[in-house]
Amino acid sequence: MQHFSLRQSIRHGLVIAAFCAAIAGIQLAYGRGPWDVQLVYSLAIGLPSWLLIDIGRLWLSRHSPIPWPLG
Repeated sequence: MQHFSLRQSIRHGLVIAAFCAAIAGIQLAYGRGPWDVQLVYSLAIGLPSWLLIDIGRLWLSRHSPIPWPLG
C-alpha cells in the first residue's frame, strides 16, 4: 500500500505551482492580460486539478497490494 508523504506532496505542489507560473508567463507574452491576473487564473485551475487527481489516486490505491508509481 502506498503511504502519504507530506514532503513529496509539498514538492509536487511546488512543481505544479511553477508550471502554472510558466503558463501565466506564456499568457502574458501573448498579451492576454496582466501577470498577476494570469497567475491567479492559472493557479486557480492548476492546483485544485492536481489536488483532485492526487487525492483520487491515493484513495483508489489505498487497498491495492501493488502501489501506483510515485512520480
